[in-house]
Amino acid sequence: LKSGSARKAMYRATALIRHVRVVRGAPVQLRMISNTAVEVANSSLCFHHMQFFVHELAPLQEYKEMEKKTTLLSRELAAGISEEQARAKWKDICNDETKEPSSFSSLGQDPVRQLIFGMGWRITGVHDGPDSRSVMVQSAASAGCRVIFTSAQGGGSDPSFPHFAAANVTRFFGCHDGKAGCGVLGFGIQEEGGLAKVTGRYQEKHPQLLVPGSDQQVGGQMLQDAYAYYRPDEAGPDVGTVMRFVEGPPGSTLPGLREVEAEFPADSDELVAYSDHWVSNVVSRTSFLRTLEDVLGFTPKVDFNAGVVGAGDAVIESTVSGNSTNLKLSEAEALVNQNQIYLPINNALSPVGHVAWYVEQLGQGVQHLANRVPNLINFVARTNKWRRITGEGFTFLNIPRSYYGRLTTKLLVQTGLSDSAAADVLSAMVDAGVSDHLGVVRLNVTAAEVEQALLKVSGNSATEVAANQSAVVGAVRRGVYSNMYGLLGNQLSEQEYLDTVANQVLVDVQEKDVLFQIFTSNVLQAKPTEEAPFFEFIQRKCGEARLADGTFAPMRAGCGGVGVRNFLT
Repeated sequence: LKSGSARKAMYRATALIRHVRVVRGAPVQLRMISNTAVEVANSSLCFHHMQFFVHELAPLQEYKEMEKKTTLLSRELAAGISEEQARAKWKDICNDETKEPSSFSSLGQDPVRQLIFGMGWRITGVHDGPDSRSVMVQSAASAGCRVIFTSAQGGGSDPSFPHFAAANVTRFFGCHDGKAGCGVLGFGIQEEGGLAKVTGRYQEKHPQLLVPGSDQQVGGQMLQDAYAYYRPDEAGPDVGTVMRFVEGPPGSTLPGLREVEAEFPADSDELVAYSDHWVSNVVSRTSFLRTLEDVLGFTPKVDFNAGVVGAGDAVIESTVSGNSTNLKLSEAEALVNQNQIYLPINNALSPVGHVAWYVEQLGQGVQHLANRVPNLINFVARTNKWRRITGEGFTFLNIPRSYYGRLTTKLLVQTGLSDSAAADVLSAMVDAGVSDHLGVVRLNVTAAEVEQALLKVSGNSATEVAANQSAVVGAVRRGVYSNMYGLLGNQLSEQEYLDTVANQVLVDVQEKDVLFQIFTSNVLQAKPTEEAPFFEFIQRKCGEARLADGTFAPMRAGCGGVGVRNFLT
């Protein structure tokens, strides 16, 4: 275990079952922000696009053939066929040229293909230039998250544009050890003249960060790129990652993207996704926070849990920066809104853990991109189902059952049992197979099964159990999700708790607001020991506040935070 790779493997295997601690960090020093920067941040910015730089893209025709086949399968599933029948149907659609689901690995996957299969996304735009190729992939939400993948594969006839130049791919690879990843965070500017304000702030405060030759005006759109981070010594820009600002009509994409026809799956309404927050791993948060304040008026969001977060030997420091829109939204509006921007920024305080290893291996950059969906449980179940049928798509982090809860003596004593009677009940549950020796209760165990196991308890303990049987049975069954129940109480129904555990969804809570989240396995990863970016999908369940007239108050954008308790999973 002295080798670095062995230590990392051991850490990954154990980090999830370690206690995660959130420690209040030193307060982030706030400074006076110009009115111009605040005006831009509060009224004008929105999420626009993300751009990944990759080594290779398949031909557009090949991707479109995948879309056609998966759409056919989605119709069959919508008609109610079983998973076994769907597997047979998929083989028929593909003339038996399919992948074996049981041998699926997230290593070496094409992320465009993964999004088509796993999330039901489609290619809606393409650029085939003289020295690069790009495709834009998105869900059925036309105003939702849009991901552009660009490779340095030339030979196309589309005119050249600076944001699609192969030199960008080369520059990114040069800063990230030759590895693919997200190189551009794109923000839309909805106010006429807003880009001039942003550029002016850069010229005044951070001229070194402006990317030479990136300012463009094409038709009704104007663009400007700026390097996101300074180098660790702050002697100049870290040229690996770019923030792009696009001023133009609502709904516009990028100049040079040709629209292509896309037919979405039959269940596409359940698969819509909207950008929620974009997470950076850096050497030091302070310079990036300062840039965001100076140029955009972004400030640390002190209402989010933040500061120092530790799990085992891994310790990070995290701050969530963003604009202050003060939005109050209905549930439907909160899902689709793209004007509230949150940018969590992490730096490592110890030499182990995914943040430290990411920066060590790849340099500063975008670790993951979080997207909101209407129902995360259904979204995850659907993705897993499609992988079992087609052998394609995504896997998610494997969360140990102990994360959600265990049956303990303490829980049983709270029902009225003595310590000795509680210990006898625990033994009876293990003997009956209701729980394991660690107290992890079998999912979907029934009350009848628990009652049958309790018959094995004898003596004085049996008398105590009989006097408190209903409470004891409830406590045993609640052991499946006892940790979550300790945080949320009756905010979720029993079925919601069980579905959360069954689909291995992570949970965080702030007051009455709940955040459901899940992380995909790494994308664009060649070897298990290498760090790589990934996607996060979330659902916000905001605590309802009833007004005097009996209606519910609008929801606060970003309710539930960004899941800092789960950053080190």
